[in-house]
Amino acid sequence: MHIRLSIAAAALLASSGLTAAEPERDPNLAVVTAQPDENTISRRVRFDDLNLTTAQGAKQFHQRVGTAVRGVCLEATGPNPLDWAEYSCQRTAWRDARPQIAKVIEAAQLAALNGTASGPMSIRIAVARR
Repeated sequence: MHIRLSIAAAALLASSGLTAAEPERDPNLAVVTAQPDENTISRRVRFDDLNLTTAQGAKQFHQRVGTAVRGVCLEATGPNPLDWAEYSCQRTAWRDARPQIAKVIEAAQLAALNGTASGPMSIRIAVARR
């Protein structure tokens, strides 16, 4: 299991002045993105609408990541409540996500200090189907 973070691509897109055209979505939901292959399950977690320099913004971002982690792990392992595979999947996904979340929040804080715009961004949570 692994978490994929596409911050570099999103940052490049943002710094170029281009934006990705996407349909309107509820920003509080993680959304399913195109799968690299049929053995990978992923969710994209948006944070471009959050102020990650505030405690409330960081909390909302963590909640969105939690929704994505639960979603990919439930899909990867199936809905068996007695199966430890889902628990293990979530534990691993969170372990991999935490340092990446910290990097995103740190980047937002640096951008705020420097007065630069961060543009549209998201991270991708991806796990292997079991």
